[in-house]
Amino acid sequence: MCRKKGKKGKGKDKEKEDNPTENFLPAYEKACKENGVTPSKTLVTKVEQIMNEGEDLNEILVNEKLGEFGARALAIALRCSTKGEKGMPILKSLRILEGELGDEGVRNLVKFLIETNKSSIRMIEFLNCNIKPLGCEFISRIFEPSLPCSLEILTLDYNNFGNEGLSNLVKYLPLNSTLKDLSLAYCDINEKGVKYLGDLITKSPSLEKLILMGNPIKDEGVSDLCSFLQVNNNIEEVNINNVEFGLSENTINKLIYLVENNKNNCYIPMQI
Repeated sequence: MCRKKGKKGKGKDKEKEDNPTENFLPAYEKACKENGVTPSKTLVTKVEQIMNEGEDLNEILVNEKLGEFGARALAIALRCSTKGEKGMPILKSLRILEGELGDEGVRNLVKFLIETNKSSIRMIEFLNCNIKPLGCEFISRIFEPSLPCSLEILTLDYNNFGNEGLSNLVKYLPLNSTLKDLSLAYCDINEKGVKYLGDLITKSPSLEKLILMGNPIKDEGVSDLCSFLQVNNNIEEVNINNVEFGLSENTINKLIYLVENNKNNCYIPMQI
């Protein structure tokens, strides 16, 4: 729960009350204490630096283990940074690296984003955060057509959610008109999972970049990708480096044909 403010001081007190950058640290420290976790040193240092420079807190960047309860504390603090628990309207990006969020940590952060209508968010990066298929299902809810969404970049590299997670993740993405960059490097997606990208690649009006590097999609998966890309007019780059393909002459020929006949000159980094 957020700490309620008193009724005194309508001048400077009200200005401070409505300043999410100034309100974030007290809310974060309180939420950490209530959830029995230590505040992130990197995050606290960064916010203090931003405040000293008179800037706004547009980005949350944490490069250390938060865990489930640390993520919950962060979500509570972001929610409580403005009057009426309206969230952080100035926040543009949420980046957590090596955070060990797990599915429950992701759930708490997504719940904050949805319940505070965080249409201001442009980038989400959860890199190596132990996200499984259930966590992907939570993330997919950000893209529900009934919700406001301005997310342009989603990075989920080094989370081993596999084909099931990919299936959950892309549920609403073919209908989304804001996402431009989707990175799923080293997520344990194999050739059987590529089919779940079909509607996204062929129907998305906005997707420009798709990173699949390090997923063992092999020749079968690359062949399916080529088929999808032949009817796409938006995608500018598909990264298939280190995906364990190159033994099928048919797949190589499909790639050559795609590169030579692609309408939008799609760049395809690859390593055979």
